[in-house]
Amino acid sequence: MKLRSFLLLVVMGLALAFLVACGPDREEEAAPAPSEGEGETEGEVTEAEKPDTLTMWVNDEDAQLDAYEEITDRFTEETGINVD
Repeated sequence: MKLRSFLLLVVMGLALAFLVACGPDREEEAAPAPSEGEGETEGEVTEAEKPDTLTMWVNDEDAQLDAYEEITDRFTEETGINVD
């Protein structure tokens, strides 16, 4: 009976350690938002530059190629970025 209790305690301890190790790190705080009085410094990029084209590697099966072509055509229409 003592062995069973000991093993249960060990398993519960391992489960607790696993959950703690995989949990989020709550010590880090989010960066504060800049106030209205603060301006941007020279050299900062406010918006990411859009690429002209994206290259995508896909499986060569006909059914998958048709689906990817449909998705990439819709993406090109929405964003203006060509997908190869």
